[in-house]
Amino acid sequence: MHHHLDDLERELRKHPELWEPYQTIEEVIAKVDDGRYQLWYGGVRQNETCIWGITETRRFTSFSTATVIWCSGQFGPSFYALWINELERFCGIMGLNRIVIEAGRQGWFRVFEPLGFRVAAIELVKDVGDGPKTTL
Repeated sequence: MHHHLDDLERELRKHPELWEPYQTIEEVIAKVDDGRYQLWYGGVRQNETCIWGITETRRFTSFSTATVIWCSGQFGPSFYALWINELERFCGIMGLNRIVIEAGRQGWFRVFEPLGFRVAAIELVKDVGDGPKTTL
């Protein structure tokens, strides 16, 4: 396994509950490894690689996105501003015209609204049937 994938696995295993209702950590790592997901590094801090987040490019009829599907909570606002600048450059190179953050928690609003983001949707969920219930 590549070194960056080892770092990613270590980070994702800190909060497996964020992934396991949707996909396994191994599936996430495989998608990063084959290019379906993009891994964003924030440098090295205290001898540990800091991972900013994971994006997935999505193309629709009238727009295309770099969608943040996971974001590390270990940074301050200035680091996220740098990351968003990098994402904007990435969008320009890839021909994407929107950044979407699948935040999951309202705490992210305070971080990203000052960077030009707005709330565009609210997800309502109702579990039905006998399947497992999750908080997500």
